[in-house]
Amino acid sequence: MLLAGLVLGHLVTHHSYIEVIWLSAAAAMLTAYLLIIFWYVYHDRYLSLMGYLCQLPAIFILVFLPYTWYTSVGGYANVPET
Repeated sequence: MLLAGLVLGHLVTHHSYIEVIWLSAAAAMLTAYLLIIFWYVYHDRYLSLMGYLCQLPAIFILVFLPYTWYTSVGGYANVPET
């Protein structure tokens, strides 16, 4: 539901249609990834591995969030190095 809301909200505020297509493709792949993990958890298979795999999207977001913020505000031009 979160990914669907992200895509629908992005349709209103997008800069280009290719951006919406890329976001929709990423949301579809992440949804498929999570559905596969949920299937394994539902059937009590590889529970510890599925726990680690559920952390991958969160780690990816937390690693790239500072970089995304820094580039979105203008990088070196607007934010001092300190």
